[in-house]
Amino acid sequence: MEPRVPDGSYCLFTRRVSGSRQGRILLIRLRDAVDPETEERFTVKRYTSEKTDNEDGWRHVRITLEPSNPAFEPIVMTGDEEGDVDVIAELLEVLGCAAPESGTT
Repeated sequence: MEPRVPDGSYCLFTRRVSGSRQGRILLIRLRDAVDPETEERFTVKRYTSEKTDNEDGWRHVRITLEPSNPAFEPIVMTGDEEGDVDVIAELLEVLGCAAPESGTT
């Protein structure tokens, strides 16, 4: 998520993600996929979705997980894959970077 979240940053998240997720930066677990950037199941991305009305109210047509860094591609999922995305928490604040190791004991 550079430059918004620099590598090595400590971040503050909240588990309470209520209301619309649209445009929020979220910690997400991918159930049946990995983030191509890190090859891990957990990722921090900006969440956007497209919805359509149906007889039960609405459903997702597309979910897009967008990185802040334009050098990386977004993760795009169809509405059929919406169960493959677990929203874990929402980013509240970037606290700062970890101090580099000095190499001394």
